[in-house]
Amino acid sequence: MSREALRRMLADMADDITSAPPVDAVIARSIRVRRRRREILGASVAVVLISTAGVTWWHQEGRGSAPFGLTGDGARPTPVPADETFGPDAQAPKLARLDRLPARLTKQPDTRGQWPDPLDPPAGAPTVAAAPLSHAVLLTTPTTIGSGSNVVIYAYGESAANGGSGDGRFRWARLPVDLGLTRDASGNRAVPLDTNSLGPMGLRAAFPQPDFLVTVDIVTGTVKRIPVPGLNESVSWLADGVHVLVSSGTGTRLVDVVAGSVVSAAADGRTVTPLVGSGNGLTTVTMDGAPGGSPIIRSYDDGGLVERSQLNMGTGAPTHYRIADLAPRGWRMHDRIAQVASGPADGPARGTFLVVINVSTGKVVHLLDLGPGRTAGCCAVLGWANGDDVLVRTDREGLLKWHLPNGSVTLLADRPVDGIISIAPTGCDWRLTIRGVTTACTT
Repeated sequence: MSREALRRMLADMADDITSAPPVDAVIARSIRVRRRRREILGASVAVVLISTAGVTWWHQEGRGSAPFGLTGDGARPTPVPADETFGPDAQAPKLARLDRLPARLTKQPDTRGQWPDPLDPPAGAPTVAAAPLSHAVLLTTPTTIGSGSNVVIYAYGESAANGGSGDGRFRWARLPVDLGLTRDASGNRAVPLDTNSLGPMGLRAAFPQPDFLVTVDIVTGTVKRIPVPGLNESVSWLADGVHVLVSSGTGTRLVDVVAGSVVSAAADGRTVTPLVGSGNGLTTVTMDGAPGGSPIIRSYDDGGLVERSQLNMGTGAPTHYRIADLAPRGWRMHDRIAQVASGPADGPARGTFLVVINVSTGKVVHLLDLGPGRTAGCCAVLGWANGDDVLVRTDREGLLKWHLPNGSVTLLADRPVDGIISIAPTGCDWRLTIRGVTTACTT
């Protein structure tokens, strides 16, 4: 470690923490981890590779010459204003950019091992209790659903040194807890790892179990079981890293993992688009259920306890990319939700594509065509990075980064991903008030 890096680490450790409540301590630790991760990511984030397939554009009246003087696939796109979007309800000039997944993907440079490649954890990895991590980047499991299966969860993160600070080396570790499969009222079973199981900054993990919520402290390996009655099926962390929505077919509960309190929530945690950063409140995006229906955005208070508003998106996308289904759930950064959608794509055939929706207007402001022949469950949005990068898992390519300012798509891990991956949200600049207590994260 260089002298300058050591100096920064010691300065972080000497930061004053001015209040005693556990929530404040968690937030303070999260901010220090975020600083460390920003240093590690600095080099790779600065590099943006333009996809060789380029960027194409769509016009409501049909495909034609590129607007704004663009010429062909290799042209540099002009950024699209937020109020210019898809669909017949959009305001003139009714233009928006359509990005396409290139036939060949370029590997995102990564000199610090930030992402594991391949994504397969070694079976003999030590537990985090035996070999501590300062934080986890992602969680995964190689477990397939079978009779009597116990699910083992692996974490990939930065090794801990000097009482918890990261040492710049990344490796795999095993969480010190065995989990059972979840089940619903019909007896359908599933792996308890959820795409939002890894909490903000990668400091805690949460897993649904029948009648319990299980949490694991990534730094210490401490396991906690909080009674939550019911056939719990999914979890969703709130941005404060302290509250978790635990959901089943009969309802959703808000759990404080520090205090252990459990209260009923109004939001359906299974469809919540978790907030990564730069905002507040909770949102869900679901189809309205009517034949040929459209998506509806529901907004809630910071804890998901009270519904505040609904916004019908109308057609929600251009004629060639009408949204007929939204699954799995997406993620939100400030006022933008990134989510996988399917429906008629670029013609009469059904396709799979990614949409970025403006929460305030209900308009689609970006779209990425994933190409033909995708099956249900092929792809998932796993979060946001740095405010403008959408993290995507696909069944064919692996783990991708879609850079919205220029539409480029690069490869983070070039091996198809079996099963579920959970990536730690790393956003800040949020302020939440939950049950009368306000917490905030600022840079």
